Order: sequence, then structure tokens, then C-alpha cells
Amino acid sequence: MVGTSCVLGAFGNLLSMGFDFVPVQANSGFSVRKGTLRGMHFQDETGLEAKLVKCTRGAIFDVVVDFRPQSPTYRKRYGVESRADNHRMLYVPEHCAHSYQTLDNCAEVFYLTSQLLQRERCGGRQNRRSGDL
Repeated sequence: MVGTSCVLGAFGNLLSMGFDFVPVQANSGFSVRKGTLRGMHFQDETGLEAKLVKCTRGAIFDVVVDFRPQSPTYRKRYGVESRADNHRMLYVPEHCAHSYQTLDNCAEVFYLTSQLLQRERCGGRQNRRSGDL
């Protein structure tokens, strides 16, 4: 095998499927140690953002918690294992919190957001190793 390639975003397809998502910023995160917990991250009403998240190295357990009061999944969570080799992406709507825990050493995540980062509007836990909680 020579290698692989995959489409990271056909954003017109997302819009046609009902996702109100137009990316304006690309981000990455890297964690050295297996078991590192990132999140829960969310934004206040003045800085809401949606995310499209993909593990690009190693593996993570990716979690979304729904805080949309009118949603049938309000206060429920959804989690999925995402690995660099399975090419899964997770969509995180506005009004939802996002977190992931690394399942491998040297895990890397790439994500697109619908808003520019505004640190003063971010809420949630600080990043830490799971054993530190």
C-alpha cells in the first residue's frame, strides 16, 4: 500500500444535509500521554460555535453533551471512538459541550470551527490527565 487520502470537508454536502456549518478557523490539539482529558469545552451565548472534529494521529474517545433546551437529546451525551485509521469525524452543534480523552500516547486532533476563537467566551474544565480529576 502506498498510502491513503480522504476528503476532510465537502461543506456544501453538510449544508444540504441540514448542518448549519461554515468553517472559519482550523485548529489542532496534541496530547503526549494516553489518558489525557480535554474539555468539557463550550462557549457562552455571545460566542457560540459549531465544530467538526477528527482524530489525525492515535485514538481518542470523543464526547458531545447537548445543552439545547428544546432538543430531544437535551442533557444527554454521545460518545464515539475516533482513530486516525477509521477517518471518523464528529459534528458538535452550537449549544453543545465537547470533550475527548486520548486512548493512545501522542494523539492528535484536527478540528474546524464556525467562529474564531474567543478565549474570554469559553467555559468548561481545564485540560488535565484523567487521574487528576
